[in-house]
Amino acid sequence: MFEGIKHKVGNYYLKKRMQENPRMVTTCNFDTAKRVGFLFEANSREQFEKIKAYLGTQVDKGLEIFAIGYVDADQIDDYFLLRKNINFFCKKDINWYYKPTPPFIDQFIDVDFDLLIDLSMRSIFPLEYISKASRAKFKVGRQIVFPHLDLMITIDENATLNFFLEQLEYYLTILKPVHKTKINQ
Repeated sequence: MFEGIKHKVGNYYLKKRMQENPRMVTTCNFDTAKRVGFLFEANSREQFEKIKAYLGTQVDKGLEIFAIGYVDADQIDDYFLLRKNINFFCKKDINWYYKPTPPFIDQFIDVDFDLLIDLSMRSIFPLEYISKASRAKFKVGRQIVFPHLDLMITIDENATLNFFLEQLEYYLTILKPVHKTKINQ
């Protein structure tokens, strides 16, 4: 029961922040994007290696990338630390209602990314908080329970990260930028 109350309080503060931070939605793809933010869960080296390789391909395309990884543990393994343009946070870095508290989170949220890509394979409130609060022009991710995304990719719940990354590449390559819409969220 207490967990439910914490989520309600977290959602209350998140909605308040979103109302204070309206954004202009602009459809964007990999050809038109210049600055891209990524969110992901990093609970294993294997998973992180896949994501790191994917981020590397985006840098090779000439994109300026910034990423935040969430480690669902009390400490961050040294293996994940000291990565260029990638920051990590863990359970000890979220407050009692699940809001991430490191200073780099607010800096990330305030960046006007052309694209924000959530690579989460499951619902994680601290990452959802960042994604919802972000001022990014176009938000993309897997359809889980996040109706705030501008493009949701539907894949089977048992799909692999590799399959999701393939779908992401496909849709963000063929998508045609067409409109701008102001959203107060």
